[in-house]
Amino acid sequence: MITFEQLMVARYQAEITKIKTTAFSDQDVINLILQRSEIIKDQTRSGKAVKDWTQGDATQLRSIAEKLGDELIYRAAGII
Repeated sequence: MITFEQLMVARYQAEITKIKTTAFSDQDVINLILQRSEIIKDQTRSGKAVKDWTQGDATQLRSIAEKLGDELIYRAAGII
């Protein structure tokens, strides 16, 4: 398991920062969040955002994806 601190270091590796993110939609980013929720660990009440999604309310996840899209793609890639 990778820690959030390790994730943030990995996110800045050259291989990661070269990723072209233009092909990713906000929905793609939401899917990354749902697969790797640790990428939003630094967000306020991140667990609630995921729980709300499971109950049909994607508002908070959509907001996070719109605000941090590229960053979250890099974070997810850093884990992989």
